[in-house]
Amino acid sequence: MQQLVLYEMDIQAMSDPRMPRYREVPVHLGLIQDKAGPVFKDKQCGTFQLRLLTSARVQSITTSTVHPELIETTQRIKRNNQDLENSKQSFSDIGYAQFSDLKFSSGTFPNLVKMRFRAQVDVIVDGVTMNKSLESNVSKPFISMTNTGSQWKDAAGMWLKEDAFKDEPEITMTC
Repeated sequence: MQQLVLYEMDIQAMSDPRMPRYREVPVHLGLIQDKAGPVFKDKQCGTFQLRLLTSARVQSITTSTVHPELIETTQRIKRNNQDLENSKQSFSDIGYAQFSDLKFSSGTFPNLVKMRFRAQVDVIVDGVTMNKSLESNVSKPFISMTNTGSQWKDAAGMWLKEDAFKDEPEITMTC
């Protein structure tokens, strides 16, 4: 869907000469996540695929490495819990990056956390170089557990509650 928005920006720029040509850098960082929920410290937390989407006007793009950032969703997490292992990747020539061995190096229990990915890009559009800091959309929530037996039940319950209610005070069921 975001790719269509970028192409729509191209059409608007070509059809209306009064429109400022470089109002926004025509690049988006898309995220595909295969799983979420409670995970164990030092265990792989799923595969994250990132894709650079660009408008048709982009002539060249240069990227930094892409890295995840933890976002708190319930309480404040300790600073040392923000460490993730295997947390830097480079984009391929066709704009893909994949994190298949990303791991929490410490627990976040009982706190839910989400991730977003960041990268710097230099883009050349119609001969003009622009720089932008890109952020992906936010991932589904995780809880990193250190003790498999005693934390599993509480972690699964917290994750289910987050997944069902999200930011709403109640849920409705339709029959």
